[in-house]
Amino acid sequence: MARSKNCVSLIGNLGVDPKIHTFGNGDKVATFTLATSEDWKDRESGETKSSTEWHNISVQGPAADFCEKYLRKGSMIDIEGMLKTRKYNDTQGIERSITEVVVTRSPKHTIIPCDGGRQAPAETSTSDRGSAQRNNRHTPPAAGGYDPGILDGDIPF
Repeated sequence: MARSKNCVSLIGNLGVDPKIHTFGNGDKVATFTLATSEDWKDRESGETKSSTEWHNISVQGPAADFCEKYLRKGSMIDIEGMLKTRKYNDTQGIERSITEVVVTRSPKHTIIPCDGGRQAPAETSTSDRGSAQRNNRHTPPAAGGYDPGILDGDIPF
């Protein structure tokens, strides 16, 4: 199977609650920042040092619903998507660019909660509980509807 040459995988914590943008046709996009950190021991002083990188994240389609319902500032996630750079004009009309990790409807793009996250509502369907437990992750569907059964509270995130 051919692998995408534009693939990025990050594990980090949300810097803010996801911001949800809903379009006229009902499609949603969730945007947030993700902090990834690195710790190391300084050779000379022996003290532990750390560095944090901030990444812009854009989640499209049904996975945006997942972000809206279950992710909050501080949530730890493992995310796979692709890098995209887009241009926009700021409030003063100056052209700027932003690079973000984009999660689309591709089955190769995933969001995996790593810290338990919020529990799914009790009324969620359990129709797909078995495959969700095997995969232990939320994979945005390639097309079609969104199955809330994959978010059952019994999933061992």
